[in-house]
Amino acid sequence: MDEEKRYCPECQVGVIKRRGSTYYTWIENELVIVPDFPCWVCDVCGHRDWDQSAVFNLGMILSPAAGTSTFDHIAIRPGAKTTEKEKRKPKSKARRSAI
Repeated sequence: MDEEKRYCPECQVGVIKRRGSTYYTWIENELVIVPDFPCWVCDVCGHRDWDQSAVFNLGMILSPAAGTSTFDHIAIRPGAKTTEKEKRKPKSKARRSAI
C-alpha cells in the first residue's frame, strides 16, 4: 500500500521522506553531535524536520537534572496520559544514571 505523500512545508514541491541525518545541538559550551538521527528530509530542497519525540528523548537523556528527584517530575512526555495507578505509585529513591 502506498503511503500518503507529505509535501515539504518549505518549498511545497518536494516530498518529505523519513531518513537519518546528523543532528547537532549546543548544551552550555559543548557541541553534541548525533549521527543517523531520525528526521524527514525533502527530496527537492533538503529541508529537514526533526522527529520531535526523538528530540524530546535526547533532551531528557542530556538533561542536567537526569538522576535527580527533579528529573522524575519533568520526565513525563508532554501530552502523555498517566493512569491513576501511575499517579499513586511512590517515587523511587534510587538515582538514575545517564548513559
